[in-house]
Amino acid sequence: MKFTLALLALISTAQAATIAVIDSGVDYRHKEIAPKMWSHPNRGVSQVVNGWNFVENNSQIFDYSLLSRYSSDVFKYYEIESRFNRNAMTADDELFIKTKLTEELKGRLKEYGVYAHGTHVAGIAAAGSNHKIMGIKYIQTPVSSLMKLIKGDKSTEKDYHLYLYKVAEMLAGKLTPVVSFVGENKADVANGSFGAPFSSARDIATLVFREIFKKEPTETEIFKGSFIFQTFMNRSYAKSFGATPNTLYVFAAGNEGRNNDIFPFSPAGADAQNSITVAASLGNTDIAKFSNYGVKSVDVAAPGVNIPSAAPGTTRIAMSGTSQAAPFVSNLAGKLKDINPSLTPSQLKKILMETVDKKSFLAGKVKTGGIVNSARAQRAATYSVNYDLDRAIVMSYSDIASTKSMMELEFFNEEQKFVPMPSIFAE
Repeated sequence: MKFTLALLALISTAQAATIAVIDSGVDYRHKEIAPKMWSHPNRGVSQVVNGWNFVENNSQIFDYSLLSRYSSDVFKYYEIESRFNRNAMTADDELFIKTKLTEELKGRLKEYGVYAHGTHVAGIAAAGSNHKIMGIKYIQTPVSSLMKLIKGDKSTEKDYHLYLYKVAEMLAGKLTPVVSFVGENKADVANGSFGAPFSSARDIATLVFREIFKKEPTETEIFKGSFIFQTFMNRSYAKSFGATPNTLYVFAAGNEGRNNDIFPFSPAGADAQNSITVAASLGNTDIAKFSNYGVKSVDVAAPGVNIPSAAPGTTRIAMSGTSQAAPFVSNLAGKLKDINPSLTPSQLKKILMETVDKKSFLAGKVKTGGIVNSARAQRAATYSVNYDLDRAIVMSYSDIASTKSMMELEFFNEEQKFVPMPSIFAE
Protein backbone atom coordinates (compact mmCIF):
# COMPACT_ATOMS: atom_id res chain seq x y z
CA MET A 1 0.00 0.00 0.00
CA LYS A 2 2.88 2.39 0.65
CA PHE A 3 3.92 2.06 -3.00
CA THR A 4 0.35 2.79 -4.12
CA LEU A 5 0.13 5.88 -1.91
CA ALA A 6 3.43 7.21 -3.20
CA LEU A 7 2.37 6.61 -6.78
CA LEU A 8 -0.95 8.36 -6.23
CA ALA A 9 0.84 11.31 -4.64
CA LEU A 10 3.05 11.57 -7.73
CA ILE A 11 0.09 11.37 -10.08
CA SER A 12 -1.80 14.01 -8.08
CA THR A 13 0.84 16.64 -8.85
CA ALA A 14 -0.42 16.62 -12.44
CA GLN A 15 -3.87 17.69 -11.23
CA ALA A 16 -4.72 21.31 -10.52
CA ALA A 17 -7.96 22.16 -8.78
CA THR A 18 -9.44 25.56 -9.61
CA ILE A 19 -10.33 27.74 -6.64
CA ALA A 20 -12.49 30.81 -7.22
CA VAL A 21 -11.71 33.61 -4.75
CA ILE A 22 -14.87 35.73 -4.48
CA ASP A 23 -13.54 38.81 -2.77
CA SER A 24 -12.27 42.38 -3.15
CA GLY A 25 -9.89 41.61 -6.02
CA VAL A 26 -6.72 39.57 -6.45
CA ASP A 27 -3.24 40.93 -7.22
CA TYR A 28 -2.59 38.59 -10.13
CA ARG A 29 0.96 39.89 -10.53
CA HIS A 30 2.05 38.97 -7.00
CA LYS A 31 4.97 36.55 -7.18
CA GLU A 32 3.20 33.98 -4.98
CA ILE A 33 -0.01 34.10 -6.99
CA ALA A 34 0.94 34.93 -10.59
CA PRO A 35 2.19 31.42 -11.50
CA LYS A 36 -1.05 29.96 -10.18
CA MET A 37 -3.61 32.28 -11.74
CA TRP A 38 -6.40 30.59 -13.62
CA SER A 39 -6.63 31.54 -17.28
CA HIS A 40 -9.74 31.32 -19.43
CA PRO A 41 -9.32 28.51 -21.99
CA ASN A 42 -10.51 30.81 -24.79
CA ARG A 43 -8.47 33.76 -23.63
CA GLY A 44 -7.82 35.00 -27.13
CA VAL A 45 -11.53 35.22 -27.87
CA SER A 46 -13.25 35.76 -24.53
CA GLN A 47 -13.10 39.02 -22.54
CA VAL A 48 -12.45 36.90 -19.48
CA VAL A 49 -8.76 36.57 -18.63
CA ASN A 50 -8.00 35.58 -15.02
CA GLY A 51 -11.51 36.03 -13.65
CA TRP A 52 -14.14 38.75 -13.66
CA ASN A 53 -14.86 42.06 -11.97
CA PHE A 54 -18.57 42.03 -11.09
CA VAL A 55 -18.35 45.54 -9.62
CA GLU A 56 -17.30 47.37 -12.80
CA ASN A 57 -18.34 44.52 -15.13
CA ASN A 58 -14.96 44.05 -16.78
CA SER A 59 -11.91 41.77 -16.68
CA GLN A 60 -9.84 44.03 -14.37
CA ILE A 61 -9.84 42.03 -11.14
CA PHE A 62 -7.39 44.32 -9.30
CA ASP A 63 -6.77 48.09 -9.12
CA TYR A 64 -3.04 48.69 -9.30
CA SER A 65 -3.44 52.48 -9.15
CA LEU A 66 -3.87 52.26 -5.37
CA LEU A 67 -0.59 50.46 -4.64
CA SER A 68 1.27 53.62 -3.59
CA ARG A 69 -1.59 55.01 -1.51
CA TYR A 70 -0.70 53.43 1.83
CA SER A 71 1.92 54.72 4.28
CA SER A 72 4.43 52.75 6.31
CA ASP A 73 2.23 53.29 9.39
CA VAL A 74 -0.41 51.03 7.86
CA PHE A 75 2.05 48.14 7.60
CA LYS A 76 3.57 48.95 11.00
CA TYR A 77 0.14 48.50 12.53
CA TYR A 78 -0.15 44.98 11.09
CA GLU A 79 3.21 44.07 12.64
CA ILE A 80 1.97 45.35 16.00
CA GLU A 81 -1.35 43.55 15.69
CA SER A 82 0.52 40.33 15.02
CA ARG A 83 2.52 40.78 18.24
CA PHE A 84 -0.63 41.74 20.14
CA ASN A 85 -2.25 38.46 19.09
CA ARG A 86 0.80 36.63 20.45
CA ASN A 87 0.77 38.66 23.70
CA ALA A 88 4.19 39.99 22.69
CA MET A 89 3.65 43.74 22.36
CA THR A 90 6.62 45.95 23.18
CA ALA A 91 6.79 49.36 24.83
CA ASP A 92 7.40 50.88 21.40
CA ASP A 93 4.28 49.16 20.12
CA GLU A 94 2.20 50.67 22.92
CA LEU A 95 3.66 54.09 22.19
CA PHE A 96 2.72 53.71 18.51
CA ILE A 97 -0.87 52.87 19.43
CA LYS A 98 -1.12 55.88 21.74
CA THR A 99 0.46 58.42 19.41
CA LYS A 100 -0.01 57.18 15.85
CA LEU A 101 -3.36 55.42 15.81
CA THR A 102 -5.40 58.47 14.83
CA GLU A 103 -8.88 58.45 13.35
CA GLU A 104 -7.29 59.15 9.97
CA LEU A 105 -5.03 56.11 10.29
CA LYS A 106 -7.96 53.97 11.45
CA GLY A 107 -9.82 54.97 8.30
CA ARG A 108 -6.82 54.17 6.14
CA LEU A 109 -6.42 50.79 7.85
CA LYS A 110 -10.05 49.93 7.15
CA GLU A 111 -9.62 50.94 3.53
CA TYR A 112 -6.42 48.93 3.14
CA GLY A 113 -8.01 45.93 4.84
CA VAL A 114 -10.60 45.78 2.07
CA TYR A 115 -8.06 46.46 -0.68
CA ALA A 116 -5.64 43.74 0.47
CA HIS A 117 -8.29 41.26 1.57
CA GLY A 118 -8.76 39.34 -1.67
CA THR A 119 -5.03 39.02 -2.32
CA HIS A 120 -4.40 37.78 1.22
CA VAL A 121 -7.19 35.21 0.92
CA ALA A 122 -5.94 34.09 -2.48
CA GLY A 123 -2.43 33.62 -1.11
CA ILE A 124 -3.74 31.26 1.55
CA ALA A 125 -5.89 29.36 -0.95
CA ALA A 126 -2.87 28.91 -3.24
CA ALA A 127 -0.17 28.13 -0.66
CA GLY A 128 1.75 24.87 -1.01
CA SER A 129 -0.27 23.71 -4.00
CA ASN A 130 -0.66 23.76 -7.77
CA HIS A 131 -4.14 25.27 -7.49
CA LYS A 132 -5.41 27.62 -10.16
CA ILE A 133 -6.76 30.82 -8.61
CA MET A 134 -9.76 32.38 -10.32
CA GLY A 135 -10.10 36.00 -9.26
CA ILE A 136 -13.61 37.35 -8.78
CA LYS A 137 -14.16 40.91 -7.60
CA TYR A 138 -17.46 41.22 -5.79
CA ILE A 139 -18.86 43.73 -3.31
CA GLN A 140 -22.29 43.40 -1.76
CA THR A 141 -25.02 45.84 -2.69
CA PRO A 142 -25.70 48.79 -0.32
CA VAL A 143 -28.95 48.31 1.56
CA SER A 144 -30.09 51.87 0.86
CA SER A 145 -30.40 51.12 -2.85
CA LEU A 146 -32.98 48.41 -2.15
CA MET A 147 -35.44 50.43 -0.09
CA LYS A 148 -37.20 51.43 -3.32
CA LEU A 149 -38.68 47.92 -3.31
CA ILE A 150 -40.93 48.91 -0.41
CA LYS A 151 -43.98 50.74 -1.71
CA GLY A 152 -47.59 51.34 -0.74
CA ASP A 153 -49.36 51.78 2.56
CA LYS A 154 -49.48 48.15 3.69
CA SER A 155 -49.14 47.69 7.44
CA THR A 156 -49.61 44.05 8.43
CA GLU A 157 -47.09 41.52 9.69
CA LYS A 158 -47.67 39.53 6.51
CA ASP A 159 -46.66 42.58 4.47
CA TYR A 160 -43.60 43.05 6.67
CA HIS A 161 -42.44 39.49 6.07
CA LEU A 162 -43.18 39.78 2.36
CA TYR A 163 -40.97 42.85 2.00
CA LEU A 164 -38.23 41.27 4.09
CA TYR A 165 -38.37 38.38 1.66
CA LYS A 166 -38.23 40.70 -1.37
CA VAL A 167 -35.20 42.57 -0.08
CA ALA A 168 -33.48 39.28 0.88
CA GLU A 169 -34.16 37.83 -2.57
CA MET A 170 -32.80 40.94 -4.25
CA LEU A 171 -29.65 41.05 -2.11
CA ALA A 172 -28.93 37.34 -2.42
CA GLY A 173 -29.67 37.55 -6.13
CA LYS A 174 -26.71 39.89 -6.61
CA LEU A 175 -24.47 36.86 -6.05
CA THR A 176 -26.29 34.73 -8.64
CA PRO A 177 -24.22 35.95 -11.64
CA VAL A 178 -21.06 35.20 -9.64
CA VAL A 179 -22.27 31.70 -8.83
CA SER A 180 -23.16 31.17 -12.49
CA PHE A 181 -19.70 32.31 -13.57
CA VAL A 182 -18.09 29.94 -11.07
CA GLY A 183 -20.17 27.04 -12.35
CA GLU A 184 -19.77 27.80 -16.05
CA ASN A 185 -16.00 27.99 -15.65
CA LYS A 186 -15.83 24.76 -13.67
CA ALA A 187 -14.31 25.98 -10.40
CA ASP A 188 -13.88 23.03 -8.06
CA VAL A 189 -13.97 25.22 -4.95
CA ALA A 190 -15.24 28.76 -4.35
CA ASN A 191 -14.04 30.69 -1.32
CA GLY A 192 -16.36 33.30 0.20
CA SER A 193 -14.62 35.25 2.96
CA PHE A 194 -17.46 37.76 3.11
CA GLY A 195 -20.99 38.01 4.39
CA ALA A 196 -23.75 39.95 6.07
CA PRO A 197 -23.63 39.88 9.89
CA PHE A 198 -26.70 39.96 12.08
CA SER A 199 -26.05 43.63 12.79
CA SER A 200 -26.61 44.39 9.08
CA ALA A 201 -29.81 42.36 9.15
CA ARG A 202 -30.96 44.50 12.11
CA ASP A 203 -30.45 47.64 10.05
CA ILE A 204 -32.47 46.20 7.18
CA ALA A 205 -35.25 44.86 9.40
CA THR A 206 -35.50 48.23 11.14
CA LEU A 207 -35.70 50.17 7.85
CA VAL A 208 -38.34 47.85 6.43
CA PHE A 209 -40.36 47.95 9.68
CA ARG A 210 -40.39 51.76 9.66
CA GLU A 211 -41.53 51.84 6.05
CA ILE A 212 -44.31 49.32 6.65
CA PHE A 213 -45.65 50.38 10.04
CA LYS A 214 -44.57 54.06 10.14
CA LYS A 215 -43.23 53.68 13.67
CA GLU A 216 -40.15 52.52 15.56
CA PRO A 217 -39.86 48.77 16.22
CA THR A 218 -39.29 47.27 19.65
CA GLU A 219 -36.18 45.22 20.35
CA THR A 220 -38.26 42.04 20.09
CA GLU A 221 -39.65 43.12 16.73
CA ILE A 222 -36.16 44.00 15.45
CA PHE A 223 -34.73 40.65 16.53
CA LYS A 224 -37.60 38.69 15.00
CA GLY A 225 -37.39 40.60 11.72
CA SER A 226 -33.60 40.23 11.59
CA PHE A 227 -33.79 36.48 12.15
CA ILE A 228 -36.47 36.08 9.48
CA PHE A 229 -34.49 38.20 7.03
CA GLN A 230 -31.29 36.19 7.48
CA THR A 231 -33.25 32.96 7.15
CA PHE A 232 -34.64 34.17 3.83
CA MET A 233 -31.16 35.20 2.71
CA ASN A 234 -29.57 31.87 3.54
CA ARG A 235 -32.36 29.88 1.87
CA SER A 236 -31.94 31.94 -1.27
CA TYR A 237 -28.17 31.44 -1.25
CA ALA A 238 -28.54 27.69 -0.71
CA LYS A 239 -30.85 27.47 -3.72
CA SER A 240 -28.30 29.36 -5.81
CA PHE A 241 -25.43 27.08 -4.78
CA GLY A 242 -27.53 24.06 -5.62
CA ALA A 243 -27.62 25.24 -9.23
CA THR A 244 -23.84 24.70 -9.45
CA PRO A 245 -23.54 21.26 -7.84
CA ASN A 246 -19.98 20.61 -9.01
CA THR A 247 -18.48 23.38 -6.85
CA LEU A 248 -17.85 23.30 -3.11
CA TYR A 249 -18.53 26.71 -1.50
CA VAL A 250 -16.45 27.53 1.57
CA PHE A 251 -17.63 30.41 3.75
CA ALA A 252 -16.24 32.35 6.68
CA ALA A 253 -18.42 32.19 9.80
CA GLY A 254 -17.96 35.89 10.62
CA ASN A 255 -16.01 37.92 13.16
CA GLU A 256 -18.57 39.18 15.68
CA GLY A 257 -17.83 36.56 18.34
CA ARG A 258 -21.49 35.55 18.20
CA ASN A 259 -23.49 32.35 18.01
CA ASN A 260 -24.71 32.06 14.41
CA ASP A 261 -27.47 29.70 15.54
CA ILE A 262 -29.05 32.66 17.36
CA PHE A 263 -27.70 35.56 15.31
CA PRO A 264 -27.54 34.15 11.75
CA PHE A 265 -24.78 35.20 9.35
CA SER A 266 -25.23 34.96 5.59
CA PRO A 267 -24.26 33.28 3.33
CA ALA A 268 -22.40 31.24 5.97
CA GLY A 269 -25.76 29.95 7.20
CA ALA A 270 -26.80 28.55 3.82
CA ASP A 271 -27.62 24.91 4.42
CA ALA A 272 -26.47 23.34 1.16
CA GLN A 273 -24.91 19.98 0.44
CA ASN A 274 -22.13 21.74 -1.44
CA SER A 275 -21.27 24.43 1.12
CA ILE A 276 -19.25 24.38 4.32
CA THR A 277 -18.81 27.08 6.98
CA VAL A 278 -15.58 27.70 8.88
CA ALA A 279 -14.85 29.21 12.29
CA ALA A 280 -11.40 30.53 13.20
CA SER A 281 -9.16 28.89 15.77
CA LEU A 282 -6.09 30.16 17.58
CA GLY A 283 -3.81 27.48 16.18
CA ASN A 284 -5.07 24.28 17.72
CA THR A 285 -5.36 25.60 21.27
CA ASP A 286 -8.57 27.67 21.37
CA ILE A 287 -11.31 29.24 19.32
CA ALA A 288 -10.35 32.75 18.21
CA LYS A 289 -11.95 35.35 20.45
CA PHE A 290 -13.46 37.16 17.46
CA SER A 291 -14.81 34.08 15.69
CA ASN A 292 -18.50 33.39 15.23
CA TYR A 293 -19.58 29.84 16.03
CA GLY A 294 -22.69 27.67 16.07
CA VAL A 295 -23.13 23.98 16.66
CA LYS A 296 -25.94 23.89 14.07
CA SER A 297 -24.69 26.40 11.51
CA VAL A 298 -20.87 26.27 11.58
CA ASP A 299 -19.20 23.06 10.41
CA VAL A 300 -15.49 23.09 11.24
CA ALA A 301 -12.70 25.31 12.53
CA ALA A 302 -9.34 26.18 10.96
CA PRO A 303 -6.43 28.45 11.94
CA GLY A 304 -7.39 32.11 11.60
CA VAL A 305 -5.05 34.13 13.86
CA ASN A 306 -1.82 35.72 12.59
CA ILE A 307 -1.96 33.98 9.23
CA PRO A 308 0.88 35.18 6.94
CA SER A 309 0.04 35.54 3.28
CA ALA A 310 0.42 37.63 0.15
CA ALA A 311 -0.49 41.32 0.17
CA PRO A 312 -0.71 43.73 -2.79
CA GLY A 313 2.61 44.46 -4.44
CA THR A 314 5.52 42.26 -3.40
CA THR A 315 4.60 42.17 0.27
CA ARG A 316 3.48 39.64 2.85
CA ILE A 317 1.58 40.45 6.02
CA ALA A 318 -0.19 38.56 8.78
CA MET A 319 -3.94 38.98 9.11
CA SER A 320 -6.52 37.44 11.41
CA GLY A 321 -10.15 36.50 10.88
CA THR A 322 -12.53 33.80 9.78
CA SER A 323 -11.64 35.26 6.36
CA GLN A 324 -8.26 33.60 6.80
CA ALA A 325 -9.66 30.34 8.20
CA ALA A 326 -11.98 29.79 5.23
CA PRO A 327 -9.26 29.72 2.52
CA PHE A 328 -7.24 27.33 4.71
CA VAL A 329 -10.16 24.92 4.18
CA SER A 330 -10.54 25.89 0.51
CA ASN A 331 -6.86 25.11 0.00
CA LEU A 332 -7.29 21.73 1.64
CA ALA A 333 -10.45 20.96 -0.35
CA GLY A 334 -8.49 21.69 -3.52
CA LYS A 335 -5.79 19.26 -2.47
CA LEU A 336 -8.37 16.55 -1.86
CA LYS A 337 -9.70 17.15 -5.36
CA ASP A 338 -6.16 16.97 -6.74
CA ILE A 339 -5.66 13.59 -5.10
CA ASN A 340 -8.98 12.14 -6.25
CA PRO A 341 -10.63 14.19 -9.03
CA SER A 342 -13.75 12.02 -8.85
CA LEU A 343 -14.69 13.35 -5.41
CA THR A 344 -17.91 15.36 -5.47
CA PRO A 345 -18.42 18.54 -3.40
CA SER A 346 -20.52 16.64 -0.86
CA GLN A 347 -17.78 14.01 -0.58
CA LEU A 348 -15.13 16.70 -0.11
CA LYS A 349 -17.28 18.16 2.64
CA LYS A 350 -17.69 14.74 4.24
CA ILE A 351 -13.92 14.17 4.32
CA LEU A 352 -13.24 17.64 5.73
CA MET A 353 -15.82 17.19 8.47
CA GLU A 354 -15.15 13.57 9.40
CA THR A 355 -11.34 13.76 9.63
CA VAL A 356 -11.18 16.64 12.12
CA ASP A 357 -9.26 16.67 15.38
CA LYS A 358 -11.88 16.83 18.12
CA LYS A 359 -11.16 19.66 20.55
CA SER A 360 -12.83 20.33 23.90
CA PHE A 361 -12.82 24.08 23.20
CA LEU A 362 -14.90 23.45 20.06
CA ALA A 363 -17.49 21.19 21.72
CA GLY A 364 -20.83 22.94 21.39
CA LYS A 365 -19.19 25.55 19.13
CA VAL A 366 -19.04 23.87 15.72
CA LYS A 367 -20.97 20.96 14.27
CA THR A 368 -18.00 18.58 14.15
CA GLY A 369 -16.48 19.77 17.42
CA GLY A 370 -13.12 19.85 15.69
CA ILE A 371 -10.40 21.58 13.69
CA VAL A 372 -9.51 20.33 10.21
CA ASN A 373 -6.61 17.90 10.03
CA SER A 374 -4.91 18.47 6.67
CA ALA A 375 -2.76 15.34 6.63
CA ARG A 376 -5.59 13.04 7.69
CA ALA A 377 -8.03 14.53 5.18
CA GLN A 378 -5.50 14.07 2.37
CA ARG A 379 -4.84 10.49 3.44
CA ALA A 380 -8.58 9.78 3.37
CA ALA A 381 -8.78 11.23 -0.15
CA THR A 382 -5.90 8.99 -1.20
CA TYR A 383 -7.56 5.89 0.21
CA SER A 384 -10.85 6.91 -1.45
CA VAL A 385 -9.34 6.13 -4.85
CA ASN A 386 -9.46 2.41 -4.01
CA TYR A 387 -11.97 2.14 -1.16
CA ASP A 388 -15.44 3.43 -0.38
CA LEU A 389 -15.40 6.79 1.37
CA ASP A 390 -16.47 5.65 4.83
CA ARG A 391 -13.72 3.03 4.94
CA ALA A 392 -11.19 5.52 3.57
CA ILE A 393 -11.94 7.92 6.40
CA VAL A 394 -11.64 5.18 9.04
CA MET A 395 -8.32 4.06 7.56
CA SER A 396 -6.99 7.62 7.63
CA TYR A 397 -7.34 7.71 11.42
CA SER A 398 -5.10 4.67 11.70
CA ASP A 399 -2.35 6.45 9.78
CA ILE A 400 -2.53 10.07 10.95
CA ALA A 401 -2.44 11.15 14.58
CA SER A 402 -3.90 14.39 15.92
CA THR A 403 -2.08 17.64 15.24
CA LYS A 404 -0.09 18.40 18.37
CA SER A 405 1.44 21.80 17.79
CA MET A 406 1.15 24.93 15.68
CA MET A 407 4.31 24.04 13.77
CA GLU A 408 2.59 20.90 12.48
CA LEU A 409 -0.11 23.01 10.86
CA GLU A 410 0.57 23.33 7.18
CA PHE A 411 0.86 27.09 6.80
CA PHE A 412 3.18 27.65 9.75
CA ASN A 413 6.58 26.80 8.39
CA GLU A 414 9.85 28.67 8.18
CA GLU A 415 9.26 29.97 4.66
CA GLN A 416 5.93 31.54 5.54
CA LYS A 417 6.80 33.45 8.70
CA PHE A 418 5.69 37.06 8.85
CA VAL A 419 8.16 39.47 7.30
CA PRO A 420 8.24 43.30 7.59
CA MET A 421 6.99 45.54 4.79
CA PRO A 422 9.54 46.68 2.18
CA SER A 423 10.68 50.29 2.55
CA ILE A 424 9.39 51.15 -0.95
CA PHE A 425 5.95 51.48 0.61
CA ALA A 426 7.08 54.13 3.09
CA GLU A 427 5.95 57.67 2.44
